[in-house]
Amino acid sequence: MKECHLTLINEQTKEEIKVDASFEDEDWQRLELFVQYADDLFQTSLVKQGVPASFGFKWQEDQGFTLRSKLPPADDIIVFLHKCRPIILEKETTSFPNISSLLSRRLSHPYFRLRFKDLTRIYHSTKQQSMYTIRVNDVVVNTEKVLFAWLNAYEYHRIASKQKEIKDFVDFFSIDHFKAICILLLAEKVKAIYGLRELACLVLGKERRISMKIDEPPAHSTSVD
Repeated sequence: MKECHLTLINEQTKEEIKVDASFEDEDWQRLELFVQYADDLFQTSLVKQGVPASFGFKWQEDQGFTLRSKLPPADDIIVFLHKCRPIILEKETTSFPNISSLLSRRLSHPYFRLRFKDLTRIYHSTKQQSMYTIRVNDVVVNTEKVLFAWLNAYEYHRIASKQKEIKDFVDFFSIDHFKAICILLLAEKVKAIYGLRELACLVLGKERRISMKIDEPPAHSTSVD
């Protein structure tokens, strides 16, 4: 059994709240693996460059609306997707949902619950969707479901039923435009993974202090006793 002792500090009032947690050895090892996989992901060229992908449109009076997108080099995408696998595939014990669930069960203070909620909204792109949505035939494209359909249709697998599922999107946008949308969805996951890695490192004692800022309560910092 492993134990950690954290202190939440309200940066406005300087109030300190002690939070203690214990972890089974197996769960502790899962946290260590998650941090290792996250660090491997952050070392990829694509992440180091800030996930250089874009998607948008331009309107010109003589041409109307035209789509435009930018993709990173294909080899960078391949390496990035490979390093993503142990974190974004939900059946993996080190997946973001599994690690987030593990930590949220142990770090039960309301502020931590808000932080996990915020990271989950970023990870599943619901925060992005609150700012904008991309629709084709009244179907929202920038969603978790469509992202994984693409991964299983063209990247991690070549499942014919998944290719059929997203055919309308590929035909409407072109494969490169559609891929750019999916890469941007993965970029949101990278942000959430970074935040979850910070919390895991704090629990493991790899970080002494982090700042956690979310919209609802005042900003807090967290440190290890």
